[in-house]
Amino acid sequence: MPGFLDIHGEIGSAVAAQVKLKIITEDERQFARKTTKDPEAYDRYLRGLYHLGRYNLSDAQKAVKYFQSATERDPTYALAHSALADALMVFPISGDAPSSQVMPPVKEAIALALQSDPNSAEANTSDAQAKFWFDWDFKGVEDTARRAIKLNENYTLAYLWLAHVLSNTGRHEEALAIMQQALVLDPLSLILGALYGQFLYHAGRNSESIEQFKLTLGMEPRFWVGQICAAKVYEKVGMYSEALVACEHAWEFSGGNTEALSLAGYVHAVSGDSAKAEATLHQMLELKKSRYVPPYNIALLLAGLGQSETALQWLEQAFADRDVHMTFLLDHKWDAIRLTAEFQKLLSRVGFRN
Repeated sequence: MPGFLDIHGEIGSAVAAQVKLKIITEDERQFARKTTKDPEAYDRYLRGLYHLGRYNLSDAQKAVKYFQSATERDPTYALAHSALADALMVFPISGDAPSSQVMPPVKEAIALALQSDPNSAEANTSDAQAKFWFDWDFKGVEDTARRAIKLNENYTLAYLWLAHVLSNTGRHEEALAIMQQALVLDPLSLILGALYGQFLYHAGRNSESIEQFKLTLGMEPRFWVGQICAAKVYEKVGMYSEALVACEHAWEFSGGNTEALSLAGYVHAVSGDSAKAEATLHQMLELKKSRYVPPYNIALLLAGLGQSETALQWLEQAFADRDVHMTFLLDHKWDAIRLTAEFQKLLSRVGFRN
């Protein structure tokens, strides 16, 4: 075992006993710091984790209630505060919630978690995730996620957010290597499996990406994140019917996430069915009259229809709204307008290097 002491004799045994005592004491100290003395708070935290792991809006709402209840019972429970932040961040991803509504309670929960335990890998990972979705502070995401990994080398979500920022900013091989480490730690994780497939797609390794989605969705076909990510790679390789089926599943299993509508409309547009693409655009604009629809999603469909100027106007609105989807501006679906001055300025303002 690397680093293990090679000790001989009675003196060595005594030293080993002291080292063992110190290790146990440190482990116990860390465990005590992370947990709560209130068994009911711990039970609610565990129930919240179950719902959080499903990554859809309905379950995230249940998770938030459990985590809020846990923090009410124990206001110093760092894990429950950071998990509350994680659950709230599902809302704009899975439920089309505007960042303006979600960001303040997320930041508050993270602050409370870090106040209770600044050396919590979970709290630092939540902070990295918030920097990714809301602040577009990509350097900050990387630094914070790496700190979280140092704090707990077994916490897979820290690897996930490090890989996410690397992948979304074009550092593909680094991202894939990080995800492979995470999957060694938790090979059956649906979210790790789905996003590994997405990062393979970002890297242009399309056939490997498709095989990864077959594995992940073979475990749980109702996992909407896997379905929407699979639709992206199917569209890229021209498997339009498969992409549309995956979009339908993503729409159903997410509970009505408009990213699924947007991508379906984009697929209709690039495959030559402009009538269906226009109908989908109309559907999204009608939905916008009664609920928030992320401007990025509308912009993407317009880009598919070749309406570049209008698409850029909606991207400007997405920037103003701090739309979480702006972290995907390097995606190939923007290639038709990528070299325009307006898009290049937008890339720079979001934090991408030109």
